[in-house]
Amino acid sequence: MRKLTIPYLVIVLIIIIMPMLLHNNIVETIEASSDMKAHVSIIEGNNHNVSYLGQTLLKWLFHPLADSENLRTYYMVFNFVVLITVFYTLFFVTKAFFNLQSAFITPILSLFVSTNILGLFKYGVIFNIINVYIILPIALYNLVKWFTDNKLHNGIIGLSLLGLFSVFHYSGYYIIAFIVLSLIGYTVYGLVKHKWWQWKKVLVLFLISLLGFIYMITKNAWLVNFGFSPLTNLQYIFMHLSPVTFVLLVSGLVYSKKNKIGLKDNGKLFLYSISCICITLLGALAFLEITDFNRVVMDFAGMITILTGCLIGVVCSYGKKFVNYLVYGLIIVGAILNITMWVS
Repeated sequence: MRKLTIPYLVIVLIIIIMPMLLHNNIVETIEASSDMKAHVSIIEGNNHNVSYLGQTLLKWLFHPLADSENLRTYYMVFNFVVLITVFYTLFFVTKAFFNLQSAFITPILSLFVSTNILGLFKYGVIFNIINVYIILPIALYNLVKWFTDNKLHNGIIGLSLLGLFSVFHYSGYYIIAFIVLSLIGYTVYGLVKHKWWQWKKVLVLFLISLLGFIYMITKNAWLVNFGFSPLTNLQYIFMHLSPVTFVLLVSGLVYSKKNKIGLKDNGKLFLYSISCICITLLGALAFLEITDFNRVVMDFAGMITILTGCLIGVVCSYGKKFVNYLVYGLIIVGAILNITMWVS
């Protein structure tokens, strides 16, 4: 399967950039998206409503091009570069903790089977994508390595990225998941592994998460109404979660339980972390009145999809050939329609 890695990376790269190569409707695309239009307006200096760090960095990055007649083209290229970075981030993070099959499956599930990331892309909320699907996975990668391998540089990078995550975009309020994760998930890991020194790391993670959450709530209190909204939004939780992803998740859980498939410590901790984020987002959707719940639904689907890809890749490495054929057949069926719509 290693021989297929380079062709796979190149083919998916081509699929991602295909709409940019085939269609010359950059201006129309930006004008159709209120978020893209607002971002371009910030770069041009016509909109001074800079609400989060991502917009500030965007203005700084594109400042030399603010008066260029090709600004919209450059901005659209930036959006596609972000999408490519998402693909490679998910590939390399899942490969590090699981195996090559997980690395093959997870990005395809995330980009072309479940519709959450491409949905966010078409809405123009590029900073949501950067925050949740680039900064967050890399932060998790380093935090998990910090806990399992005890490497200080991973801790510094992971905590720094976690702080960046909380201020980069409105989706930084998901950092509440790390408060839960630090108090429950990582503490349990330390107890099970009898590594009592882990409490120091847990405390640092908790404090960083708490500070990030306080910042988000004080700066962007309008995002969440902490009134009780029982189960109002749960009807939408599967809106962006493909049936194929759901079938693979359930099948993977059943198969791994039945066959007692084991995972490496860092893989387990990574999945615990993703699961904790999923539970937190599910709780928020169930009980809070969220200003833009549709984005939270998309990110919930995104976390579930990442979890599914990691798990099903491990199942494939243990399973018989017909299991692999079935899994890849389902993924191709689930992806082909979305890929067709993406490039057309």
